[in-house]
Order: sequence, then structure tokens, then C-alpha cells
Amino acid sequence: MTRSIRMTRLMTTLIFSAMALAVAEAHPFAKGKRIKGSSKADKNRLAAVKVNHKVLKGGSGAREVIVDIKKQRAYLLVGGAVAVNAPVSTARSDKHTPRGSFRITQRVRSGKTSTIYGCDLPFWMRLGYSAIGLHVGELPGYPASAGCVRLSEEGARLLFDNTSSGVPVRIVDEWNARSRMLANN
Repeated sequence: MTRSIRMTRLMTTLIFSAMALAVAEAHPFAKGKRIKGSSKADKNRLAAVKVNHKVLKGGSGAREVIVDIKKQRAYLLVGGAVAVNAPVSTARSDKHTPRGSFRITQRVRSGKTSTIYGCDLPFWMRLGYSAIGLHVGELPGYPASAGCVRLSEEGARLLFDNTSSGVPVRIVDEWNARSRMLANN
């Protein structure tokens, strides 16, 4: 009888462990999980990161990041020209991404975890002394974060590798990138 009870407990433990693992793996912030659009419309909404390698590697002058809330895009400017144009996801309707001018004050490539939500924040770039930053996260194609600026892994890596502490970040409702993009052609 005791052996039967042990086997039942073992099987129950294994089943619940497998269920917990399946749920954890399905979570969008699961380590290594990439979020991809499931339809053509999703892929269009999540337009790829655009990089002007000539400006990025050969450009001189100040670097600045602009986050455009309306377009859900982030731009890395080098010497005033757009070097990187990446999709983002900012705060959903019941949360707030602060507007204004900030500086990157902390940078953590990997190992940073949200103390509030418990998820990994790869390529973390803190804005000022706030709890808000730029980092890798889910990009559903619309504002969905709790306040941070989420980027794709590629976008976050490009910004992280091409900025440093002290680089200015401006978060604005709308930014006219068109004139800056002409410099990319």
C-alpha cells in the first residue's frame, strides 16, 4: 500500500511539474523565447529594425535616442542623422510612459530582472533615476508595456551597443523623423 501511495505522489508531482514547465515556456518573457507575428498583418505592424550602417559606423557627432509614442518607434541619431529605426511598445492605456528628456544612467546587458514583474530585462538601459528603461520585451504592435520602452532583441542590442551611460533619450508624443530619414538615402 505504501508503495502505491509513493507512486501516486511521484506521478502527481511529475504531472504538475510538466504542466508548470509548459506554462512557463509559453510565457512571452520566457528566456530565449522570440515573439513573432502570426499573420501578415502582424508582420507589417512589427516592421523590422532599419539600420543605416554608414551613419551608424561612420557617423560622427553626438548620439541621441528618440522614442515616438504615436508611431511606436525608437530612433538612434548619430550626428543628427537616423542610424537605427526600431519598433517599440510603450505603456498600455492604464499605465504611463513618461515624456521628456532623460539620460541613460544604468546599463545591464544581461542578468537584470524586474523586481515588480519578475521577468528578465535583457539590454536594460535605465532612464534617469526612475524605474523606467529601454529593454527587450514583447512587441505586439501597439502600446502594451507597464511603462518601459520595449524593443525587439535586435533593436535593443543595436541601441545598447551603440550608446553609453549619459546618452540623452527623448520620449515624445510625436516626432517628425521624415527630414532625418532623408539623410539615410
